[in-house]
Amino acid sequence: MRSSRQEPRIVVVDDEDAVGELMGFILRRAGYDASVVHDGKAGLALCDTAQPDLVITDIVMPDMEGIEFLRRLRQTRAGTPAIAMSGHPVGASFLEAARLLGAREVLQKPISEATLLSAVRTVLTDAGGVPPEVGMAD
Repeated sequence: MRSSRQEPRIVVVDDEDAVGELMGFILRRAGYDASVVHDGKAGLALCDTAQPDLVITDIVMPDMEGIEFLRRLRQTRAGTPAIAMSGHPVGASFLEAARLLGAREVLQKPISEATLLSAVRTVLTDAGGVPPEVGMAD
């Protein structure tokens, strides 16, 4: 994790454009450096270059499911913490699989702003700390 003087970098991977962009907006407004991509392949490529402090991924996505994304992320960036989320009706079993692949938090959509920010702060703090002022909702 980078110095606590820099904004924690978060990559959001969600195939639903509006959901991903809203999450990115919420995270940036809370003081995080958030980037959004809309598929697992783009997420892996961005993680290679951006070296995020946290990855938030949807589980049910076309082309590359979030489970496969997490599996590949663990192969290349084993230390990067992840949060998995799903709004799919059978998402609970997928979310449990994500936990087995190392997701530190699993969230069922729809996710409130407070729940998202709380999960992000918890995971980042557990992974090595965040500045106290970052991620606090106004």
